[in-house]
Amino acid sequence: MKKILFCLILVMILSLSFCTFHLPFDYEDSLYSTYGSYKIVFLVEPDDAKILLNGRVIGEAYEFSTKSSALKLSSRNNEIVVKKKGYVEEAIDLNQYKSRKITIRLQLHKDEGYYIDEERKISKIKKEKLEYVAKTEPQKEPSKEPEEEIEKGFKFINVILVIQPSESAIYLNEKFWGISPENGKIENMKIKTGKNTIQVFKPGYKTCIRKINITNQKDMKITIKLEKF
Repeated sequence: MKKILFCLILVMILSLSFCTFHLPFDYEDSLYSTYGSYKIVFLVEPDDAKILLNGRVIGEAYEFSTKSSALKLSSRNNEIVVKKKGYVEEAIDLNQYKSRKITIRLQLHKDEGYYIDEERKISKIKKEKLEYVAKTEPQKEPSKEPEEEIEKGFKFINVILVIQPSESAIYLNEKFWGISPENGKIENMKIKTGKNTIQVFKPGYKTCIRKINITNQKDMKITIKLEKF
């Protein structure tokens, strides 16, 4: 009985040694994709270009620039785009690579149209600033007018003025007073007691005219926020 079993096992081993199993390529590929992965290294200039996988940003090129940090995908059926502001974006077709270890070397080219538009925008902003400066009078040195007024019987109160947005032109009683600073707060504005008018102007915003009655109270605070058209 033992001899019969031994013979049967021997026959099976010999028959298997003469047989070769061939799996279709697609099947092998899908099998590998399930349990293995494609590793993609990005060597891109500039290296801070964004990598989009199927329409979503997953990081910047330098984050996937080494073997240890390579992007791992389960198949080639993914859409990859490399883009950076001011450059022409590039779409990557993974099907053109046969290896499962892929290195993408890419030099992005500048988008000339983008830089032309940027230069036009900068020129327009400069022109608007020049027009704005031309409409406003240069800020004058503080005059000794308050002291002279005090001698004539007028009293001046220190007013804290808060203006938004910054770089707004301020007129006090129809006379140019100055430009609001970046933080918008002015702490040294001296206004005589009685009825006064403050006008605040900036291109692109609605002009604000505020009539105020200054009393003898100390450190009066006035807040003005312009509204956009």
